[in-house]
Amino acid sequence: MIARALEAGDLPALSARRLEGIRLFPNAFLLTEAEARASSQDATLAWIDSGSAFGLVAGDRLIGFAGLRGQTLALTRHRAQLGPFYVTPDAQGTGAADVLLDHLFNIATARSATQMELWVA
Repeated sequence: MIARALEAGDLPALSARRLEGIRLFPNAFLLTEAEARASSQDATLAWIDSGSAFGLVAGDRLIGFAGLRGQTLALTRHRAQLGPFYVTPDAQGTGAADVLLDHLFNIATARSATQMELWVA
């Protein structure tokens, strides 16, 4: 398993994985499946291009994804916001989430964050 920043070529796999997550865990995402299907691919590409979208790849398959956004205001620059965070069910229990979370922690630390926040419902 390799965690890495997502690239434009990952868009189809990311879109499919996001739809899977919404379908399986509808209360864990901010979008409904219909909203996700209707949303512009440009918004997802912008997320990828911002350097805030990360993926977990096993072989040639995207098995998880996550977002990591830093804060820009002076008083909150030490904080990084984590989310969404998803690992496909067949990879759960394999340590996949740990690999992805460790990668995000390392990225946040490299970006000078000292606090990571995850909002969950």
